Amino acid sequence: MLFLEGEIFLSPDQNSPLHNKGRHSLGSIAEWLIKWEKNTEVINKRESRLDSLSLNNIKQLFSQANYPRIRIVERGDASGKRWTGTVDNLPGSTKVVKSNDATIFIEFGCEDFVEEVSKIYLIWHHLLHNKKIKMSKPSSRQAKKGIVEVIDLKAFVSEYPELVFDSLEDLRSYIKNSMSH
Repeated sequence: MLFLEGEIFLSPDQNSPLHNKGRHSLGSIAEWLIKWEKNTEVINKRESRLDSLSLNNIKQLFSQANYPRIRIVERGDASGKRWTGTVDNLPGSTKVVKSNDATIFIEFGCEDFVEEVSKIYLIWHHLLHNKKIKMSKPSSRQAKKGIVEVIDLKAFVSEYPELVFDSLEDLRSYIKNSMSH
């Protein structure tokens, strides 16, 4: 963000996926102050990157497969460098793990300013209960937040490649095939 002569500009750094777009005016500081003072927005939950039809489709499919309690976690790019490290809410709290059959972790990538699914991880909670998924120690930032352990996604990919998908269609096919067995 850049503030010049009463105006606010978005000026992306070199690592940003928006870098090639250059500087962009967001309007006057006075306009933003008025919006801020009148702010009546209440944000309850981050909006999903997936459309509601895809989300409902996945939930319905899992319900038909006798796994109605699924949790969907999404993560996207933070910059052109991609995000690194481990995800804070994987596996999630003990309560979250106990109250769901599985977590679907959807990783998004950004190509030409369009977010697309890059990887999907199907994390069955019975594997967590039975300590079958390798965990890692949290980063110092995560430890300060009270996080005790996080899923080691690299180990997960190598130990459970059948539970890692490149698209929603691949995930759907896997669930449909497992329903027929």
